[in-house]
Amino acid sequence: YKETTERTKYISVAKAAQRLECHPRTVRRLIVRGLLKAKRTTPIPRSRYKVLVSSIEEFEKQNAV
Repeated sequence: YKETTERTKYISVAKAAQRLECHPRTVRRLIVRGLLKAKRTTPIPRSRYKVLVSSIEEFEKQNAV
């Protein structure tokens, strides 16, 4: 699942949760609410998500403590 540029790099929900220091369920909620950008690994409903790294970086900037 490698992409050529950093702006289009995707990581798993589990890795995104580690990076954000939260539960994977929280990452999925952020995706559903539109706060993180992600894509499904297959067109099948309820399939796994891959999270766009640049959207995680943007979320971290907007929610810095």
